[in-house]
Amino acid sequence: MLEGLYVQDLDKDTLLHTKKFTVDLNYFSLKERIISVNTAQLDDGKFFLKTYKTGKTNLQFIINYFNTGTIKPTKIPKKKYDLTFDKVVLNSIDFKYKNFNRVSILKRINFDDLHLLNLSTTVLNINTKTHNFQAQVNNLTFREKSGFYLKNLSTLASIDSNQMEFKNLLLQTPNTQVSDYLLLKYNKFKDLNKFASKVYFESHLKDSYLHTKDIAFFSDVKKLDLKVKIRGDVSGYLNDLKARNFAVSAGQATYLKGNFDIKGLPDVNKTYVNLRIDQFHSNKKDADRLIKAATGKTNQIPAIAAKFGDVSFRGNFSGYFKNFKANGEVKTALGRVVTNLRMNLNGIAKYSGTVTAYDFNLGELLNRKDLGRTSLSAKINGQGFDLKQLQENIYANLSYFDYKGYRYTNVKIDGKYNGSFFNGEINVNDRNIKLDFLGKIDFTSKLPSFNFNATLRNTNLHKLGFVKDTMQIDADFHTAFVGNSLDNIQGNLQLKRIRMTTPKHSLVVDSVYLVADGLGNKRSLTINSDILDAGIRGQYDLKNLPYYFTSLVKKYVPSIRVKVGKPGIQNFDFTLNLKYFEPISLLFFPDLKIPEGADFTGNFVSAKNIATLTGASPLIEYKEIKINNFIIDES
Repeated sequence: MLEGLYVQDLDKDTLLHTKKFTVDLNYFSLKERIISVNTAQLDDGKFFLKTYKTGKTNLQFIINYFNTGTIKPTKIPKKKYDLTFDKVVLNSIDFKYKNFNRVSILKRINFDDLHLLNLSTTVLNINTKTHNFQAQVNNLTFREKSGFYLKNLSTLASIDSNQMEFKNLLLQTPNTQVSDYLLLKYNKFKDLNKFASKVYFESHLKDSYLHTKDIAFFSDVKKLDLKVKIRGDVSGYLNDLKARNFAVSAGQATYLKGNFDIKGLPDVNKTYVNLRIDQFHSNKKDADRLIKAATGKTNQIPAIAAKFGDVSFRGNFSGYFKNFKANGEVKTALGRVVTNLRMNLNGIAKYSGTVTAYDFNLGELLNRKDLGRTSLSAKINGQGFDLKQLQENIYANLSYFDYKGYRYTNVKIDGKYNGSFFNGEINVNDRNIKLDFLGKIDFTSKLPSFNFNATLRNTNLHKLGFVKDTMQIDADFHTAFVGNSLDNIQGNLQLKRIRMTTPKHSLVVDSVYLVADGLGNKRSLTINSDILDAGIRGQYDLKNLPYYFTSLVKKYVPSIRVKVGKPGIQNFDFTLNLKYFEPISLLFFPDLKIPEGADFTGNFVSAKNIATLTGASPLIEYKEIKINNFIIDES
């Protein structure tokens, strides 16, 4: 045992200094040049190693001595010393290494300027004959000046000038654990400073997890806060990895299993992946946390993704994390979807491909209470997920979809849709509606516009939920108008071959033609059909106009019970010719009867309380009240 051992290098700098150096020898012979050490132990020591610009180290003179017996080589070399160690114990060692060939300042670990503090370990069965260094390393621990802390390293280590191999590996830091096999290959030791691109590795991982805080000590990646659990076989360079039988989990709900090829790490934003995914699970909340942890940015997945709940996927994924192709099966809280899509999530999301949905809750996705679930197969090309950004070219076959409580079946759609606009073709072959639609509906502006042709057949309005009583309608529509009520409509609407049927009655109308034009007090609305002709010109409020006529009825027949209200702002002239009122009365006003030939004209100015009404009808009958030869000339 030596106390206060101090060794200088040739520069008279400290090479080795230890308070206590204990050596237990198995065998020692200068004559045979054999030194066999059972145990060597250094306590509270310092070891400073240098590499000069010549490539030699400050330890070289000792190596030369044991190789030749003198500091300088002799012309006749002697037998090398056979120096072996069974066990080396290091306690609280301060180790420095400086390479004067490379002068660089790095915030991370600099393998040309190392400083290991409180280094302790037990090393067994040291072999320097077939390797630069091979030994069983137990409980190696140290803290590097960069802040990196190795809590424990236990392994059968083999270190050579071009590779390091670690068998039965257990590496632990406060944030990371790696086991159980790792092989690092490089051309020279200084390649370790460019770990991502210069060091090739092979590993078999189990019960392992990595933290970006530790990765940052070996690369230029930022010190982020992402912990990833991994198992499987990984090989390649950090920026060009292959993983087989690989599983990775992160966050609270994210899990991925499959075979992967990954290029571009550690920069997640520039990482290209080719994945064959056997299992994937995640949700928006967890994905947002992971994106922030991996990138340091608060960019989030679009809010609508939260509606999908916990998402599972099985299939293939290739591309960048925000620009990729995916084909496979997705299971969500909204339903099951099979996809073959290309997606770009940079900015407004863009996507194209095919989607097949099974019992998918479209109403929940689009926040539409009038919509329900659907099963469909579609080809899409569009952008956006919420209604404000949505733009899609879509060709779809819908097995069914729910609208206002009714499930429509056998629907085909081919057109453009953006949430408030549709231009294309719709065909419905449902047992309660046959529809062929071609044209455009646009709700983009304050007043919607309609420009389409449509054919309705066998349409049961009651079962579809539009009316309370049983009623079926057939009709052909030709429209070109703007507006959402008769008070603001402009354009024309033509209906042909109209048939309206109730259990007791049927109404057949050859055609109805409506034309609306003008603004303000110069509006006009005309209706021509084989049951009535009507026209109104001026400023009118048709919603409240019936109150005017009910007030007249009340005036002449005080006993009648009708609802009377305010007539609104009215300033118009009107004409009405009832050609055939019976079908209308049977369907809509069964208690009111007016024969053919009834004519009415009038003028109404509500602001001046001016009203005129002129008309005549051979008979007006309402319930038990009959008026023969009805003539009105009211001012």
